[in-house]
Amino acid sequence: MTQQKQHQQSLENAIQNAHHALNSSQDAEQAVEQAMTSSDPQQMQRARQIVGQANRAVYDAEERLRAEANESQEQQTVQVLEQLEQAKQDLSEASERTEQPKQMR
Repeated sequence: MTQQKQHQQSLENAIQNAHHALNSSQDAEQAVEQAMTSSDPQQMQRARQIVGQANRAVYDAEERLRAEANESQEQQTVQVLEQLEQAKQDLSEASERTEQPKQMR
């Protein structure tokens, strides 16, 4: 019974970590939007860093959640995993928006 409780606690921690990563991804997207609005190169560089950090957090959270989940708890984790997948796509798009446009010659 104790082992099951410990596993449940680990799973809950992984889910909580995933929610933090999802919040980080939203913050990163907002940073990109603000940087694009300001057109400040330093703010854009900072936004790139924030996107990179959020991206790592999302990938790490997904890996940890997959490692902690088992078949009986899959229903509990499916929604969070889907949200993490969406966050990865959103961060990829946000990262593309931070790239400096190539100058035409």
